[in-house]
Parts: sequence; structure tokens; C-alpha cells
Amino acid sequence: MKRWRTQLIGVGLTGMVWLGYALLGRRVARYVFAHFSETVMWLTVGSVMDAEKFVQNRLWEAAYLFSALVAVIIIHNLLTGIFLKKTSGQNAHWIFHAIVGFVLVNLWLAVACHTTLFWFAFWQGKEGTTALARFQVKYHVLLESRALPKAAIMGSSQAHRQVDDQFLNDYLAPNLHTGELGWPGAHAYDVYLIHRGLDPSTAQIIIWYFSEADFYMGLSGDTVPLFFGFKDIPDCRKFDLEKHIPVRILSYGLLSDLLPAFYLRDVLSQRILGPGVAMIRQRQHDATVKDNLDAGAARLSRMFQIDAKSALQKSALASLAMDCAKRQQRLVLIAGQLNPLLGRRLDPALRIDLLSFLRELQRQHPDIVLITNPPFQEVSDYIDLTHVNDERRRAFTRFVAEQLKATVLTNVAASASIMPSGVFKTTNSTP
Repeated sequence: MKRWRTQLIGVGLTGMVWLGYALLGRRVARYVFAHFSETVMWLTVGSVMDAEKFVQNRLWEAAYLFSALVAVIIIHNLLTGIFLKKTSGQNAHWIFHAIVGFVLVNLWLAVACHTTLFWFAFWQGKEGTTALARFQVKYHVLLESRALPKAAIMGSSQAHRQVDDQFLNDYLAPNLHTGELGWPGAHAYDVYLIHRGLDPSTAQIIIWYFSEADFYMGLSGDTVPLFFGFKDIPDCRKFDLEKHIPVRILSYGLLSDLLPAFYLRDVLSQRILGPGVAMIRQRQHDATVKDNLDAGAARLSRMFQIDAKSALQKSALASLAMDCAKRQQRLVLIAGQLNPLLGRRLDPALRIDLLSFLRELQRQHPDIVLITNPPFQEVSDYIDLTHVNDERRRAFTRFVAEQLKATVLTNVAASASIMPSGVFKTTNSTP
């Protein structure tokens, strides 16, 4: 009787939560917006178009997650009553609760990972939040946006530093809403892998700024443990991944796909140990390239080469282009550069090989917008070997805005729909 009473209390509380949301949800959202709108915009890095609606959606997610938690507790109680007897020994109780609890916790986390509110719980400022939590927050915010069309800036931190999504929104609103979905150190295969996991409605335009580093510096192993899943197993044969990525790393990706608790291991560690943990590797990287740029350029230049790994990166970009075509997304490729201190040390054959591949790719996919001659950037425009300063960032973002106006946004009005060819046309319907 006690167990049933607990379940009835849980169901009753859930009903009260949803009733409270139905009656007061809009009022609470309006109050929060009126008194804390600046805080909301800070949390969302200024990427929310309707802060009041954003708050209301988070209240809905809070009720949803509470309901899921109650459901998990009820399921645990039911399973306990079915499989455990009063005469069962202490060891049997311990083993049962450990196994069932582990499964149910992962089920709840699997549900929670699909909500924006859950990821905001790990937000500790723009610089102190882990890459995964930061990416998921931006992804869910962009996915939730009702603006059409939408664009996603993908690539490494170099792409993010080169093209500012907020500046781009200022220049192109209301004809385009842009979000940044980059990943630190991402190369071509990483961009392909991340893009595969995105909901097709996230963006209608994919913008990627890259340089020789994205193709000729080997493979980055950071994304595979987080974004490689069971759906990507065919890639093992397609790209011969086992020859380039350790099976142990691929297994981590499969385990993360199966167990959300494993997927969240770094995020949870950062939340427990503090924001400083999230920036350890970035500080180590910065220390190696900022102290002596000439020495760093000499050291890094020896890592660039045309080999089997660069062939994999190019194959990944070709697959990304095919995926964008299937999703009716317009792919904008910007072949950028590195700091001239590093770029001048590279074998010119690298650039020739890259441009030759890009032009052939555009021939196969005519809808690709390929920009191969962006404004040249001097040494003084960089703060290290890959990232430009704020002034150059704003200037380059203006350049990208003009390029988008002249290509993919030529016929966009206040409402737009994307056509099978990847070209926008004006419609009279409301999105």
C-alpha cells in the first residue's frame, strides 16, 4: 500500500505541475522577460529572437523533465514489487537496485539531452562551459528558432573566429538568422560527422570557413567519442576509419551513443570540478602558439602533408556535399587561409591540391557556393597562427554577408521557402 501511495503522490504532483503550467506559464514567462530579459540574452549569447517565448518553452521543458523523473520512479517501484520479494537477501536488493537504477538514470538522461533546459544547467559562462554543453545550447536554440531561412556556421574555432554569427544577423536580418555550430579543432571529417547528427530543419544554409589545416593536418580525435554512433558504422568501410582512428576511440563513440551517462562524463566533471577544467586543453594550446609564433609556425608546418588522411578529409567533404543536397541545404564553402607566418611555410602543392578538389566538387554539385579568393589577411590581422582579431573579424563578416546577398539570398523576402535546387524563392505563406 505504501508503494502505491508513493506512485499516486507522484502522479498527483505531475498533474499539478502541468495544471500550473497551463494556468500560469505565459504569465511567468512574461514576468521573467520583463525583469530578466538581459540575463536571458546573456545566457543565450544573444541568439534568441523571442525571449518571452524562449522562457515559456523552458517552463514547458521543466514540467516535461519532472514528469519523466516521476515516471522513472514509478517504473522503479513497479519493477521492485514484481521482481524483489521480501525474503530476498541484501545482496539481491543491492544488485537489483544498482542495475535498474543505472538503466533508468540513462533513460532519463536520454530524454533530458533533447531539451534546451537540461544543457543550460551546465552553462558557466561563454568561456567556462565545456565544448559539448556550449555546442548543444547553441544547437537547440537554433533548432527552436522559427526564423526562415536559417544558417549554421560550422568548422573549427578558426571558422567561428573568422565569421561572427551575431554580426551576420545584424547585417542580414530579417532575411537570414545565423547560429554558430562549430567545434574546437574540427577538421573536414569532424564537420561531416557533426552535420550528420543535426536535425535537417536546423538550418537551410551551411557555412564553412576552412584552411589547409582542415585537410592536411591529420585527423582530430575529439569529435569521434561524442558524435560517432551506430548510424555511422557504415563509414568504417566507406572511409577505412580503422586505419586512421583507433578502434578504442570508435568504441567510445558507440558507448556514448548507447549510454548518455558516458556521453556526459566530461560535462558532469566540469560541472562538479568547476569551469577551469573546461579550459585546460585550450590554455595549453594557446601557450604553445602565442608565446613564439615563428617557432610555432615552423613546428606546425612540418605536420601538413598530402597522404591517406588528407584523402579521407576530402572524401568527408564530398559526403557532406551529398548530405546537404539530400537535405536541400545550400552549402557555402569559404577557402580561407592561415596566418601568413604559417601559410608561407607550407608547400604550395597543398593549396593547389585543395583548390583542384574544390572546383571538381563544385562541378559535381553546382548548387555549392564556393568562395576561393576571400580578402587576404596580413600577419597584423591575427592574434595567433589561426585566429584573426576583432577588427578583421567584423570586416570579414561584412564580406561574407555581401557574398550571401549576391548568391543564396538574392530572392529572399520576409518569408521564404527553400527549393529542391537549393535556391530560395519568395512565397506568400507564413512560415
